[in-house]
Amino acid sequence: RYSSRDPLSPYLFLFVVEVFSAMLVEVERRGEIHGLGVSRSVSRISHLLFADNIIIFGQARDGAFESIKQILEFYERASGQQINLEKSSMIVCHDVAEREQVRMAAILGVQLVAKHDKYLGLPTIAVDQGRNYFTQ
Repeated sequence: RYSSRDPLSPYLFLFVVEVFSAMLVEVERRGEIHGLGVSRSVSRISHLLFADNIIIFGQARDGAFESIKQILEFYERASGQQINLEKSSMIVCHDVAEREQVRMAAILGVQLVAKHDKYLGLPTIAVDQGRNYFTQ
């Protein structure tokens, strides 16, 4: 086990996060999760990584949350880090039944929230103004 003061520590973190990312890409390739489609001409987005933050995009489908939970558990075992579920949350589109939303949040062990106003300084929902949010 390496300490955070070890000069290799940042590189080991990046290596483990890269494996985590590759696992999400693989379960999407197998059809277990379905990322966010932003355009027909580009690949779907299953996740975004920034420093020690991650956003996972997906559809509310059977088995998807179990697959994500397995990857999160593998990450914890492989990295020796523990995901802080108290700081983790999930947003679900309004067309998913409330009972199903609660079930999915329980599978992951995270809180269910209606929305986040901003994430890393950017709005999480840009419905009415579209691009204008990102040009300010």
